[in-house]
This record gives sequence, C-alpha cells and structure tokens, in this order.
Amino acid sequence: MGEDIFFQRRSVRSFILDKDIPSEDIEYILKAAMHAPSANNTQSWEFIVIKDRSKIDEMSKTHQYTKPLSSAPLAILVCADMKPNGKDINKFWEQNASAAIENILLAATYRGIGSLWMGIAPIEEYMTKMKNMFALPEHVNPVAIIALGYAKTNFDMSKRENRFEQEKVHYEKY
Repeated sequence: MGEDIFFQRRSVRSFILDKDIPSEDIEYILKAAMHAPSANNTQSWEFIVIKDRSKIDEMSKTHQYTKPLSSAPLAILVCADMKPNGKDINKFWEQNASAAIENILLAATYRGIGSLWMGIAPIEEYMTKMKNMFALPEHVNPVAIIALGYAKTNFDMSKRENRFEQEKVHYEKY
C-alpha cells in the first residue's frame, strides 16, 4: 500500500454489520489519530469509541448524513477540548481535530477497514445532541463521527478517477 494509501481511501457508506474490528486495529487507528499535528502541540483531541449498537443507532438519527452508521459496527466520536491542559481557549480546535480525523481515515484504510467522516461541528443542533448523548463537559466540543467497519462492496481501484486538477494549483499568487 505505502504511498498509495492516499489514493485508496474511500468514503464507505455500507458496512458488514456483524464483522467486528479487532481491538489491535482500533488501538492502531487511535494511535495514528494522536500522531496528527496540532497547533502549539496542544493535542486537544478526545475520542469516544462506541460499539454499543443502541448508541450507534441513536447517533445515526443525528442528521441526514449520519444514516450510514446504521450498518457500522463501530463509531468514533472525535471531540476537541477547548481548554487543553487547562490552557487558554484553543482557537484551532477544528483544525486539530480534522488532522486527527484524516489520520483515522488513512490508518483505517491501511488496515483494510472502511471509514466515513460525518461532520457535527459547527452545527449547534448536532453538537448539542452529541454533547447531551455522551455527557460531554462544557469545554469539549464534538467535531465529527467516524463510522468504521468492513465495506460491503469492494472498490475497483482501476476505475478510480484522477482528482488532480492542475488548474487548482497556483504558484506565488492566484
């Protein structure tokens, strides 16, 4: 896989529900998440791993784009601590969490596990639902839900479109 991992990652919306993810793969994915860069090295992320079927089903009703959770055997709620280590307000919480999320997606792909990033922040309604559902402290914001599992369908990598667009690359000025 190596460098091609970036081109193999897919958004998976249908999972094999009864195929569990081994705990060593979950730990690998979380370690990868925590090796993401963060502003001022705050490492302001928090992760809630959810295997409980009733919780995942409840999460799938958060908004129209979380429905794929209904077939996912596992979800990770990625959160951001607004006051990491008791420091001042973390102004880059969304960026820090997003870097961790990308590492989750790539680590899952590397381990042959499908994933889907479903946004929560900055929509207050969705954030409030997750804060209440998981009893998050006031200074912790939910950023996204990541569905994880084995894809029901195999992707034909030979049919993968080239997303590189030279016209979107600018040097020195727009």
